[in-house]
Amino acid sequence: MLARVKLRIRHSEAASKVSISSEQASGLYAENFDYHFQNQALALTALEFKLLDKLISHPRQVFSREQLLLSAQNHQDAIYARNVDSHIKAIRNKLRAVSAPECIHTKRGFGYYYEST
Repeated sequence: MLARVKLRIRHSEAASKVSISSEQASGLYAENFDYHFQNQALALTALEFKLLDKLISHPRQVFSREQLLLSAQNHQDAIYARNVDSHIKAIRNKLRAVSAPECIHTKRGFGYYYEST
């Protein structure tokens, strides 16, 4: 089981490196474990960075709360799947603070997905 998780993480890291360059065109890019929009750092926590990175690395793919927590590998804070809602809200607020367009969307009853505009 642990080997499968590590394999998925390695695969998502490779995919995120490819997708980050495409996101730079829209102004959102990763640098030094933080995302930036038009050269303004979002000041994300480690968990927020992992969640946003997971969403960006798979645009338009809907992830459940449990999938996002698993990808973040934060076992101590992963007690409640509803914690993801709070972290997504914080990410959205940080994106709004730098005037970034709405890019994290909710698919009611299923989860969250990223779509650049």
